[in-house]
Amino acid sequence: MKQRVRNAISIICKFILILVSLIFSLSLNAQDIDNGEGLSCAQYEFLNDVFGKYSDKQEKVYYQPKNPEIWINEFLTFKSDIGIGTCIFNEGSLEEAIEGLNKKEFLTKPYERKKSPKRLKPLKEPSERSGLHISEPIIIDSYCFLFIWEKSYKAVEIYHFEVDDHWKFKCFALLSGEL
Repeated sequence: MKQRVRNAISIICKFILILVSLIFSLSLNAQDIDNGEGLSCAQYEFLNDVFGKYSDKQEKVYYQPKNPEIWINEFLTFKSDIGIGTCIFNEGSLEEAIEGLNKKEFLTKPYERKKSPKRLKPLKEPSERSGLHISEPIIIDSYCFLFIWEKSYKAVEIYHFEVDDHWKFKCFALLSGEL
């Protein structure tokens, strides 16, 4: 009898442990999940917020995935003790998010046209088309890092998710060229 009780308790404890693990994994923010299956819901929300219904511009923007590690490494070379580009580290959370770029692993993810704003045009192959190009938005905590480029410049724009549930442009770092 005691053995059955112990076995039942052991099974219940394992079930509770599995359930707690499942609940914890489901509670992670979508932007922190990088499983290679495609852009996250948070990334599509960012693209729609910045380039869709809340955007005041309507010209085409080309979505062209680039290896994030390359532009992130270049971006981080501009970091100083007080900031990066036009971004001043007057809030610790921005500096922590920038440091988080070093710790994250990246995979090129598929892009679903139907989930993004009409103004974004995906390009699968490298292109010299004139116009603004963007790469995959990288979201860390309440900040989004977006690599942008045209023929005359390359930059990283930083956005912050505000209390009104919209992404707001915060600052940028010019990597090369002139705006």
